[in-house]
Amino acid sequence: MQDLSRFVMMFLIAVFGVAALFVASKSQEGMPYWAALAFFVFCILLLFKLIAVHGQHGGEAHRQEA
Repeated sequence: MQDLSRFVMMFLIAVFGVAALFVASKSQEGMPYWAALAFFVFCILLLFKLIAVHGQHGGEAHRQEA
């Protein structure tokens, strides 16, 4: 169940990142453009962190089973 909630969280972060790209594409130069791009980068970094944490926990679970 914990894996399902982690995947849902990762999916929502990816959706928010794509939405930030749409906001950046529709805005002119200025604060909304750069804020949306910064939020997109933040979402990508957060996704990488969640993937890394999931990989560490998944590897420990497989080692305990063997």
